[in-house]
Amino acid sequence: MKKFMTFVLMLFFVTRVSAESICSYKEQATINGKAANIKASHEIKTISHGDEEIGHDEYYFDVNITNVTEDFYIVIKNNVTKEEKKYTSENAKNGIISIKWTEIFKVTNLTIQVFTSNKTQCPNERFKTIYLTLPRYNEYWNRPVCEGNETFRMCKQFVTFDEINEEEFIGEISKYREQQKEHTQGKPNVEEPTLMDNVFEFIDAYKFIIIGGVALVVGVAVLINNRRTKKQRELGL
Repeated sequence: MKKFMTFVLMLFFVTRVSAESICSYKEQATINGKAANIKASHEIKTISHGDEEIGHDEYYFDVNITNVTEDFYIVIKNNVTKEEKKYTSENAKNGIISIKWTEIFKVTNLTIQVFTSNKTQCPNERFKTIYLTLPRYNEYWNRPVCEGNETFRMCKQFVTFDEINEEEFIGEISKYREQQKEHTQGKPNVEEPTLMDNVFEFIDAYKFIIIGGVALVVGVAVLINNRRTKKQRELGL
């Protein structure tokens, strides 16, 4: 019995060492290099219905995970539906996994985990985690009160702050407009320069050049006049 237990322990030890030796540091470095190329991004897409019964545009997010090879599979979790989905290179087209995300009324945090596949010598190991935040659609963005205030965060079409009610929205936009009004009133009135102001400014900026030019012209004129006078005297005129 003792010999049998010793044999089992030795077999377990040899198997473990063998498995660890397969996933060498060199292999890990190679996988890390490939995993570093895997990126995630999102793009807002619009479905325009024109004059159809719906009467307004619809939106969704096109989430793209790029450079996914057969060496990896992707597991995606989100905070909205709480779902967890697995994607492999078979779900990719030209190395790109595309996901249509339609939950646009809540800020979505995607956790994208990159695992190694059985095609590698280090299978089912997580080598990278990507965090991607998708903004939510802001139902207040096209209110008349937002006209002229499009840069204010409450008036953007897609935002990353939590949902607010209409009373909170009105309070925030009113506060912003009051701040903008005070900022504008605090600025001194600056009159536009007139033509004469521009002329005097030009003269002041280039006065030494102008004076030098005038002096040169006057000097040449005097020299010419002196030569002419001298020549006239010689001719007795």
